[in-house]
Amino acid sequence: MPRVADEKWYADWYFIMGMYGMCEKGLYRTPQQKSAGLDQVVFPLLHQMKDERASTMVTETIRSALPAEVMNFFSAKSLRQAGINQAVLHPSMTLFFYLSAISGHDIDSSTQYYFDPTDVGRGLPTINALHGKVDLKTPVAVPTLEALGAGDLNSALKLMDQVFQCNIPSFDVGGDLYIVKKTFLASLLMHFPDLERDCGRLNRVSQSLFDNATKAGITSSSSPTLPVRQVLEMWSAKIKAQFKKDSELNIMKVLDPPGQQTYATVAAMAEDVNSLTNAVESLTKTVGDLSAKFNEMVDKCVQQEASISVLSAKEFALREEVRHLRVLDVARSQQLMSTPEGGRSNKRSRSGHPSATALFQSDSTDSTDTTTTTVTAAAAAATTTTNATETAAVTTAVAAPTRVAAVSTSTASPAAAATAAPAPPPAPARSHTIQYGHTAHQNATGANLSMKDLTLCTALVHLATAGAFRLHSELAKAAIPRNTFSEVSHVKYNLELVGFVARQDDRLRTDIDLLRQAPRDPNSEEEIALDDAGGRIEMACRQMLSTLVPPKSNVAAKSTVSAFSRRIGNYKEELKEAKNYSGKW
Repeated sequence: MPRVADEKWYADWYFIMGMYGMCEKGLYRTPQQKSAGLDQVVFPLLHQMKDERASTMVTETIRSALPAEVMNFFSAKSLRQAGINQAVLHPSMTLFFYLSAISGHDIDSSTQYYFDPTDVGRGLPTINALHGKVDLKTPVAVPTLEALGAGDLNSALKLMDQVFQCNIPSFDVGGDLYIVKKTFLASLLMHFPDLERDCGRLNRVSQSLFDNATKAGITSSSSPTLPVRQVLEMWSAKIKAQFKKDSELNIMKVLDPPGQQTYATVAAMAEDVNSLTNAVESLTKTVGDLSAKFNEMVDKCVQQEASISVLSAKEFALREEVRHLRVLDVARSQQLMSTPEGGRSNKRSRSGHPSATALFQSDSTDSTDTTTTTVTAAAAAATTTTNATETAAVTTAVAAPTRVAAVSTSTASPAAAATAAPAPPPAPARSHTIQYGHTAHQNATGANLSMKDLTLCTALVHLATAGAFRLHSELAKAAIPRNTFSEVSHVKYNLELVGFVARQDDRLRTDIDLLRQAPRDPNSEEEIALDDAGGRIEMACRQMLSTLVPPKSNVAAKSTVSAFSRRIGNYKEELKEAKNYSGKW
């Protein structure tokens, strides 16, 4: 019976025998098999059982792969039935001559006794019919290792020695069957990518071929550094291309000239269609891979966003902690500077210029012009170490501001200056009571932000994102939205202070411009920039107030809008007693 190759791996006899030789050591004979004369037998194991047992094994194998309702309709004979029925469908098939050559049936004619039983060519028409050839007399083409070229042939032969464990002399170099062994390997290489595509990369045949190629160290003469798998795929493409070319040439040999021209055109068109189909399949696979990677990246982005949110929350908590630490540090510094050892001068400029060194004699008492001011406030002090909150109602009798001594700016001695510049008349007695009921006021006005623990930085950022600074050159004239703060006057005082400090320090003008241009819905980076700008402005204002109006307690040293406002109010009251007070900073 003729043995032919095929473009489909499951219909290629050489590929099937190559699998048998590689995975089951089909070209190796044990000493017992050799002594039994089984050197040239294809399947020595079948000689250890009767024909009936072999037939039963084939039947059981077929039925094990079929559903229960149809399995009994098939047996070992079904293989012969399938081949005969497939062959007779060919329009050129004849039972008398062609089919009987491979079926083994008696044609009931004495002519049968004159046929040469060793002539395998007589079965070629039936084999071509089974492989879909139009002309039953088409010559057979087989894959060859010579398609790889002289540069890669030696490497392929090394692979052949690694793949096949052979001790049958006829398969050695110079033997009659050496060419058959080379065809086995050529077919294995030609169908390597298709087998992996259909059966997966981890199927036994593909994995065994890849492992043997790795052990043999195959290389490509054109690309010596190419990985083993890519070398196998490149060899497969070369062998398959040559096999197709030889098959087409054999088909054209049995056609007349017009038929040859027509076949060549149709074959070229079919090749183009096949190439386009392969390209579409490749693109589809690539798109699928990219889609999977995109989905994976989306999942990672979601995870990163969650991580960023957690980090942002931690960053905000750290910023608040740093802000509280700044307040505590300033309070401690002011407390140290307020002691007699601090060396502070209790004199201030009479000129009323706020940048001059002005300290108030708030500790002295005068029986004729002191008043009692009762201040009731809910004070909350938070510390980062204990996270405890203490609330106390504080009632303090505070002496009214005393008269401010004017200091001459000339070079005269302090005594002469005191003689030349008499003290201003005593200020009229003032009596007033201020009560800060923040919570009650907030509930009454529907305000969103309470003055309690509201820092200047937070107030500035809130006004900036509300667009309050955009249309006004002076911050004190900013359009504060209604029902935003529980004490608008406190905010106004603070804005006056910011404007004054900015006129003294050009570096703050950039931060104020940033607040003017703040968007209404800032992103995370813009929020950080605004918060940093507000923090720098708050620090500068606190330093200015520490010079002009040193805090008298830890509560007064806070960087809150309320604390700043009370100190600014005290400073303005003192300015009113100066002769050249103009009513502005």
